[in-house]
Amino acid sequence: MKKVILVLVMMLFILAIGGCDDESDGGTSPMEIPLEETITHVEEDVDFFIAVHCEPGGDPLSTNYVALNWLALTDLVNSADDHNMKLTLLMNPQWATYILEDEHRLGLVRDWESNGHEIGLHSHGPHMNSWNGYTNQEQYFNSPDFIGTMDDLMDVVNQLPASEQMVTACIASEDQEYDFPSGIIYETNGGADKLDDLWSTPTEYTWNGQDVLRVTHARYAVSFSEVNIDLQQMNKILDDNESDEIMGIVFHCFEYADDSAPYNALFRLLEENGIHTNTVSAVVEGYE
Repeated sequence: MKKVILVLVMMLFILAIGGCDDESDGGTSPMEIPLEETITHVEEDVDFFIAVHCEPGGDPLSTNYVALNWLALTDLVNSADDHNMKLTLLMNPQWATYILEDEHRLGLVRDWESNGHEIGLHSHGPHMNSWNGYTNQEQYFNSPDFIGTMDDLMDVVNQLPASEQMVTACIASEDQEYDFPSGIIYETNGGADKLDDLWSTPTEYTWNGQDVLRVTHARYAVSFSEVNIDLQQMNKILDDNESDEIMGIVFHCFEYADDSAPYNALFRLLEENGIHTNTVSAVVEGYE
């Protein structure tokens, strides 16, 4: 790991203030300011990303679920900004539909992007419990939940970033071979009850004819995971870590809505360790 360097800065100020006027004897009255010791944690750049999954909800034709969690997402981004953390916000298309319904929401998302956050794709395919309604797999085309193909999905979500092209995604593993969308060049994956997914180096995969670079993430404070990193474990991991690999974690927007405390505490912990997270695309592009 790019190790934390403990720097002991010792500052000694001696200020001699002498006062004299026409009636003085020319003497001085020195005043000593006491020695101050400042211990500062100086951290080299650490490749660390936080991916936030924004789920589609139970009804792919409705944005009611998104509306219930929208305020939590805005609060999450505000908290991250307070601690200079950059997030990778991976959204199912229902989030894009909801955001595009209102110019203020779209403007806010563009502001997030301008401030260094990344807007990417999270897609729940038909093998997921909460399918978002999009797939290239023809056996699902007659489903009442079917909305369109993955090209149709990208036509919607690509209206969110200013570039009009998302580059990072997390696609359900069972559907990657058929539903990995065009234009995506970075992928996050992992968290399947494996702590090892916390560390990775960019690895090339090919899905649905797309060459992508994958990095992995571990689950942090995820409610349904059997192997889950909590704040105490993360503190120990940061103390003990000597790896130069990229570190990544994932959690869900609805979990922040349920209880924001573990995630705000994580931001504080990272900041105290001199770590400021970056987006998936930034850490992969900058990785050596």
